[in-house]
Amino acid sequence: MIRMNILLAILLIACTTSCKKDKKLSPEEEFLIALENMSEQNKVKQFIFDGMSLYYRWNKDFPASSNPIEQPYKYFMRGLNENDRKHEWSFITNDVQKLMDFFSGEQKDFGYSVDILQKSNDELVAAVQYVFPGSPAAQAGLKRGDIIHKIGSEKLNKENKYKLLFQDQPLRISYTRKNGAMRETELTPVKMPHNPVLCDTVFEVEGKKIAYLFYTGYINNFNSELLKAFKKFKAGNATELILDIRYNSGGSIASAAYLVSLMVPAKLADKKTVLARLDYNTEINQLFDIRKWERETRLTDTLMAGNLNLDKIHVIATRDSYSASELTIHGLKAHMNENIVHIGEKTGGKYTASWTIHPYDDNIGIPVYDKRKFERVLSCIKNWAMQPIVAIYTDANNKDFSKDDGLLPNIPVNSREDDPNSWVPIGD
Repeated sequence: MIRMNILLAILLIACTTSCKKDKKLSPEEEFLIALENMSEQNKVKQFIFDGMSLYYRWNKDFPASSNPIEQPYKYFMRGLNENDRKHEWSFITNDVQKLMDFFSGEQKDFGYSVDILQKSNDELVAAVQYVFPGSPAAQAGLKRGDIIHKIGSEKLNKENKYKLLFQDQPLRISYTRKNGAMRETELTPVKMPHNPVLCDTVFEVEGKKIAYLFYTGYINNFNSELLKAFKKFKAGNATELILDIRYNSGGSIASAAYLVSLMVPAKLADKKTVLARLDYNTEINQLFDIRKWERETRLTDTLMAGNLNLDKIHVIATRDSYSASELTIHGLKAHMNENIVHIGEKTGGKYTASWTIHPYDDNIGIPVYDKRKFERVLSCIKNWAMQPIVAIYTDANNKDFSKDDGLLPNIPVNSREDDPNSWVPIGD
């Protein structure tokens, strides 16, 4: 592999035979010539190397690829930090549109969340955790607690299980209701909005008004739905809140700050209190410091119309709660300590943040190369993008939870997640 500012001797030799002797190419021009002569596969690997060398949290250890026939996916995975690879945090894709759709909450799928459970050594089942209203799954009648055990005529197994999640074509499934009734239906995936505010209601218990929010993902495009929910809670005179993020795998840190700004004591939001700090690689940290960019994520004082001004917050979180979900709890505890009550299980343990990295298009993600100069040469890899870990986050006191590999609950609850028959509807 080469870097943009490194001269390839072989290209110098080739160039001197065809260029005027009095014309000296810049390193960037030399790099462009090198890219022109690369295969599409090697252009992808060059993008991986340069992008990871620039932005990856553990960039100093990312290797060059000396094997010209090594596949991009294998090269990317081989270069990852051991802990990153173990947790499967960073990833690469050759379908950037699908990635953008997912992050915007507008992906094409069946509109449900399922948990794959082991039934026997070679047989699996999928338990439906929740269903988005109006989705293909909802229209087919699927409900929380239904058990999918067949795809077509095949029993669910480790080879075909991904069809339940990543399928562009209609899928015929067999499933069992909690009452034992056997059903069969066909699902056709559609592109649809996935509003993560799946349940927002106010309960009255012993004279207290308790707000309940079931939140499935931190998606910026749906922040307005959060504000709408909290205005509803406020109008309902809620004085307590249960935040249910048991199946929330994370998302945008900005959305976490938005949500927290709606929950906390008004004085914390008014002061634009620090929720989290991000520690990037040495070069990115230096860039932020030189340009006086903040590495902090702060609360906002612009959401007072929905702010509940709560002194105590109960959070339901489990092993399926990751990333921005954990940041929400961890960041809040730095300011509210024992008044943040985590109920459930130890969380999944993702204390890192990622960026979308694209070869050249800043409308998609952080670019590696200048679009004006490199788009023509790299247009053949325009559908590729990476989502590498770029930072470790801490709370306002610079504390992370990397050693614990997850957040421990204040009130541990024996998990029933492996027993769908015991599940009750969301919000009950």
